[in-house]
Amino acid sequence: FTMASLDGSRSGSLATEQGSDGPRVGKYTVTMREWEPIALPALDSALTGSSEVLVMDEIGKMELFSNGFVDRMRRLLHA
Repeated sequence: FTMASLDGSRSGSLATEQGSDGPRVGKYTVTMREWEPIALPALDSALTGSSEVLVMDEIGKMELFSNGFVDRMRRLLHA
């Protein structure tokens, strides 16, 4: 489960089979420390209007473990 910024400058893993530190979904461990620093600033840019486009390919159970992600997405959807 890989995520990347649209400009290609940042990428990281949303989850891994080898991890043990973090929430689990089936055989995967969610790598909060790796994907939040990519996702949350992108959402912040969308909230402040400094981004013209925000692409969300999929939101699932793994992403919902992040309170920061959930809060920002709710604000974006109500904007």
